[in-house]
Amino acid sequence: MSRALTSIYYIEDIDSLRFALSLHQYDVLNLQPHFPGYPLFCFIAKLFYLIIGNRGLTFSIIGGISVFFCMYYCLKISKISLKSKVGFFIILMIFINPFFWLMSNRYMPDLLGLAVALGALYYLTVRKRLFLGFFIFGLLPGIRLSFLPLLFVPIFSNLLKSKKKFLLVTFSLFGISVWLAPFIYLTGFDNLWSIGLKHTHGHFNDYGGTIYTETNWGSRFIHLFKSVWADGLSGYWSGRSVVTIIISAYLIYFFSLSLKSFQKIWKDKSFKIILFSMIIYILWIIFFQNIIHKSRHVLPIIFFLILFMSLGQKFNQTRKFNPYLSASFFPLLLFITCTLVIQHKKPSAVSQMKDYLLKQERPIKVVTIPLINYYLNTNKVETEFYNVENQEDIFQLNNSKNLGNYYVIGNFRNLLNNSIELIYDRSFYHNPYVNRMWSRLDIYSMNSNELHNEQ
Repeated sequence: MSRALTSIYYIEDIDSLRFALSLHQYDVLNLQPHFPGYPLFCFIAKLFYLIIGNRGLTFSIIGGISVFFCMYYCLKISKISLKSKVGFFIILMIFINPFFWLMSNRYMPDLLGLAVALGALYYLTVRKRLFLGFFIFGLLPGIRLSFLPLLFVPIFSNLLKSKKKFLLVTFSLFGISVWLAPFIYLTGFDNLWSIGLKHTHGHFNDYGGTIYTETNWGSRFIHLFKSVWADGLSGYWSGRSVVTIIISAYLIYFFSLSLKSFQKIWKDKSFKIILFSMIIYILWIIFFQNIIHKSRHVLPIIFFLILFMSLGQKFNQTRKFNPYLSASFFPLLLFITCTLVIQHKKPSAVSQMKDYLLKQERPIKVVTIPLINYYLNTNKVETEFYNVENQEDIFQLNNSKNLGNYYVIGNFRNLLNNSIELIYDRSFYHNPYVNRMWSRLDIYSMNSNELHNEQ
């Protein structure tokens, strides 16, 4: 219910647009959604959409269910009772965490992917239902492929120990077939193979924000830490509310309890496996994910840190003032969460810009990057689009005699010749702690310097 009340009813970024389009027509060849297609997630979302008939509510209900299972598996993994004070700590840490809340309202598969990965992680580490763990491992790529490295350690560990390797692999293959068979049927094997090769190469070498395209190691580590500390845990960062300074003090204290009890925590074999899994995952996103512009990749790390803090609470329950500290901590966290969630309900910068352009007198012409052009075109902004990454478009622009009604989104002064002047029009903005993508967009109009000089 809480997630349904905070549903959003606009398209906040390009990734959300692709998943929204997939509800109406699933077509990976036309990037609805982008490769790897997330066929199982899209199938689940489509079912909910057919029943509910509302796009925002569809994704919010899936998000709410995902939050529930994240809480459930955190309790199971930590072996903490729901009825205990620490169990209540876990529930609140996940339920009102601003990052979890925002992700539960977004048109994205990340939170459901995390819930499914945690389910597999639990069954693989407790070794009670290994077949179920391997089956869920097979399902996961159909929901969130990039979370798969989370399960490599327990998967290989169990394969080495088990005498039923063939059966375990069979269950994984069965899980894969659940989403891969209909995926091939809908897309065609040749088409799927071709687009798979194209986008895999593109992700790692062109547009995926990996170490090959974003080579500044310092920037990658800073953004990783910022995403975890500020975005994920509401810790303080320059320019943020004073409340986040107080939250930071609480977080440091909670972590200190966990570090103090680390020897006790380390004795749990499940925790060891999960820690090694997290190390593998962190290396994976540092090298091969867009951690600079998309903080959602740290979602599993946030869960792990909440688990770690909860275990610290578990082994320090004799401290009489701990419950009082927790009781005073959560209202502060809820304040930050409510602020961000309310801001999330308002249109993002790109959505505001779309509304602005729709109101302009036609005809207009838009000059910007391909992704924004695609966003505007899909949202029925009828215009002539110029791609700043296309040299033919830039050549045509530089030789145009009539510069009226041109809107340049982004400062591309370096691409234009000296006879063209960019004039600042306005900016659109949303809080980057709500969504890092395109949190500020500047619009410019164009004028001829030669004409200006003649006058």
